[in-house]
Amino acid sequence: MRLRSVLTALMLICVPGAARAQAERPLVVGVGGMAYDAHTRTTLDAGALIPLTYGYEDGFQGCLCLGVIAGLGQGGQRLAVGPMLHTKAGPISFFGLEAMVTVTRTSDWTRHARPDTTYLGVEGGITLMSVHMALGLAQPVTGHGPHDPIYTWNVGIRVVF
Repeated sequence: MRLRSVLTALMLICVPGAARAQAERPLVVGVGGMAYDAHTRTTLDAGALIPLTYGYEDGFQGCLCLGVIAGLGQGGQRLAVGPMLHTKAGPISFFGLEAMVTVTRTSDWTRHARPDTTYLGVEGGITLMSVHMALGLAQPVTGHGPHDPIYTWNVGIRVVF
């Protein structure tokens, strides 16, 4: 039941909205990619960028956005929400900066993290030519064992449509 709910949420987040405002300002932009996360291993990411400000110049589209990124991997699930500065040319994510609040739930098969534990954290990331890198800090909020904070990182490919 829980896996079905997560997959349904990922599908809904992944579908980009085609609605446009008067000045060709997109309301929702879809984000997809693959990443390797320090604790949940290989993840498939999908999400949405909701533009707060939007511009188009010399073939580049840019926005200050609210980002919502969900990831499903071998070692667990992850949800990140926060502000993003994003520039793209076609499907290539040219440049991006982000500061995200994250919730990570590990499964039984984690890497350097406690199994079956929920972590709440923050992370900062940068994207250059669709290569995304992020570093962060997370605190366990559920699960057995010591409640010491852990460092997080992930690296992967991100495309925006």
